[in-house]
Amino acid sequence: MYRERIDGQRPQPTHFAGPVGATGQRPLRRRVHTREILLTSAEQLFIERGYAQVSVSDICGAAGFTRGAFYSSFADKDDLMLALFDQHAGERLERLRAMLTDAPARNADEWAQSLLAVTPQDRGWILLFLEFRLLAVRQPELAAKIDHHDEVVTAALADILGQQPWASRFPAPQLAKFLLAAREGILARTVRDDGSAPDMVRAVIAVATKAFAALNTDPE
Repeated sequence: MYRERIDGQRPQPTHFAGPVGATGQRPLRRRVHTREILLTSAEQLFIERGYAQVSVSDICGAAGFTRGAFYSSFADKDDLMLALFDQHAGERLERLRAMLTDAPARNADEWAQSLLAVTPQDRGWILLFLEFRLLAVRQPELAAKIDHHDEVVTAALADILGQQPWASRFPAPQLAKFLLAAREGILARTVRDDGSAPDMVRAVIAVATKAFAALNTDPE
């Protein structure tokens, strides 16, 4: 079994011990390709039906692979979902890292938007995200895995923030925890669909924008 690294890079599966060299890379590439198709197919099914209503057989049927192919990539359905968590977090963090690397002093609103903004197209993933977290409430082993995911994401975000010129003025780990907690609050409010989400999102982004702007201002 292996998991996506949070930075979006795909490690080699530790259970695979095929031949080395160009010939050995072909089976590895096939496994990576199979895994990507399984992830994409599963995410589409989860969003359409809900996590609990989708079986491993459903995923295999949609992806066009056997159960053996599934279990050569993932331990179970939860393991696949955790890989999707990693994938989404990794993509968002890489966008933020690229933004701050290309223009460290760019508009603070862009930073806040990149971290916190959601769109109507995100609603399916948000529902899935919250459903899986709620499922873990009564499953201590799964909850521990999600906690580990959260710790890795927080550390990765803190690392990105800690590389900014203002990092010495505000603890990056605390800022990372605040931003991720704010984002989870936004996600939870967004799915209510009662009209309150846009105001909340704007308010939180406004506060985050002011915080980033203040950090980017040279102290007198």
